[in-house]
Amino acid sequence: MSENISIKQRIFDAIAANRSISRIRLAEKYQIRLATVTEVTRQLLSERFIVEAGEDSSTGGRKPVLLEVNTEAFYTIGLTLSRSCLTGGLFNAASESKFEYALPTDESLTGTELLSLLKKVIDRLLKAAEIEPDMLKGIGIGLPARVEAAAGIYNGANYYPLLKGVPIKEFLASKYNVPVIVDHDVVLMTMAEYYLSALQVPDNFGVLFIGRGIGCRFIIDGEVYRGVSNRASEFGHLSLIHNGPPCYCGNHGCFERLANTEAVEQAYGGGKTFEEIIDLARDREEKALGIFNKIAEYIAMAIVNIQNLMDVEMLIINGDIVMARDILEQEMRQQLQLKNLNNRNLDPDKVFFSDLGRKVGTVGPAIMAADKYFLANGINIFPNRKV
Repeated sequence: MSENISIKQRIFDAIAANRSISRIRLAEKYQIRLATVTEVTRQLLSERFIVEAGEDSSTGGRKPVLLEVNTEAFYTIGLTLSRSCLTGGLFNAASESKFEYALPTDESLTGTELLSLLKKVIDRLLKAAEIEPDMLKGIGIGLPARVEAAAGIYNGANYYPLLKGVPIKEFLASKYNVPVIVDHDVVLMTMAEYYLSALQVPDNFGVLFIGRGIGCRFIIDGEVYRGVSNRASEFGHLSLIHNGPPCYCGNHGCFERLANTEAVEQAYGGGKTFEEIIDLARDREEKALGIFNKIAEYIAMAIVNIQNLMDVEMLIINGDIVMARDILEQEMRQQLQLKNLNNRNLDPDKVFFSDLGRKVGTVGPAIMAADKYFLANGINIFPNRKV
C-alpha cells in the first residue's frame, strides 16, 4: 500500500481488501503499529464505516475480534428522470440496491410538480427502508438535456418544455439536510461505469445509453468531457436516415427515433411492451427478430459514426437495451465487422454491453452521493480517480 495516503485510508482499504481481519493481523500484515490500528479502528467503528463481526481463531489466550466493512453504514438515494417516469433507488454504502420506486411523468410536467414528485419518491423509499433520518447521507439525481450541474438547476428538455430554472439542489438540500448532486443523467451513468464496472475500463472510453432516450458521454484522459454547456456528445440525434421519422429535436431520422426502446414498441405495434417483444424474439418469432436485427444495424451504424468522431479505446452500451443483449449482440457485431472497412480505429471487440444492468440510471447518482460522504470523512473509495 502506498505511504502517501492517510493511515485511516490505509486501514479502511486493508479491511475492505481482506473482507474480515483482526486488529492484530492488520498490524502484522501491513506493518502498522498496533496502537495506531486500535485508535483508527475505534474511529472507524464510531463512524459506522466498519463493524465487529465475530472472532478469529486463537493461538492462545483471548480470541481476536474480526473487523469488516459495514455495508449498512449509511444510505444514499439515486434518482433519474426519463421521458416517461421519475425513478428512485435507495442504496447502501456498498452501492447495493435496497428499494426502487417510480412515478409516471409526461410533457405537461411543471417545476412545482417535479419537486413534489421528487419528494414523494424519496419519502416512499425512506419509508420502505425503515431507516432513521440521519442514516440518509446524500441524494443524487440525473436529468436529461439541460442541467446546470454546479448550481443544481434544471432547465428541462425538448420533451419537458415547462421545466426551466427548477432549483432541485436547493429544494432537496433544504428538505433532507444532506448533500445533493444534480447532473446530466448520462454523465452520472458514465461515472458509474468508470468506477463500478467489472470491465477493465481505460481512461479513454465512452458510454452509449439506450432506453426511452439515447445519450452518450465520454471520459477523455480520465476526465468527463462536458462541452461548454454540459450537453456534449448528444449522439442520440445523429441523423442516420435521410427523410426518416421526425424527431422532437426538429431533425429527421435521428438515432434515438430509430433505435430506442419506444422505437421497438412502435415497430411491433399492438400495444406490446419492450419486454414482451424481447420474449417473442427469444421464442424465435420472425417479426420480433426482424425488428431487433434492424435495431442492431442502427446501433452499429451509430457506433461507426461515434468512433470515427471520438476515437476511444472502449464503448460501453447500457440502459434498458441491455435486456435484449442476447438478441442484439451477434447481429450488432456482424454489422460492425461489415462496416469496419479496414478502419483500425473500429474494433468490434472493444464494444461491450454493461454489466451494471438497468439500475445504472439510479446507481450512478447514488454512488456519486456516497462518494461525497466518504470523502468528507477522509476516505477515498475510488483510489484511481481522475474525474
